[in-house]
Amino acid sequence: MLTSVLNTDRAIAMNIEIMRAFAQYRALLLDNRELRRELRGLDAKLSRTTEELMERIDDLTAKVLVREIAKKKPSRPIGFKK
Repeated sequence: MLTSVLNTDRAIAMNIEIMRAFAQYRALLLDNRELRRELRGLDAKLSRTTEELMERIDDLTAKVLVREIAKKKPSRPIGFKK
């Protein structure tokens, strides 16, 4: 962003190179359907794996909480004894 604000020859040249690099990257993704399909597949796989991992963490957390609750001794009632 700074290269588009600055008005020096070097900044202008750098801005042009950055725009060319992004244009090449976009063209690569648009032209290469197989690469795009592979990236989408990896994204879907990563999402599924993350969901499974979070479910397992939740299950383990629940088991630990159940154990902790079971280990607690019943507390004495508060108040005066009759």
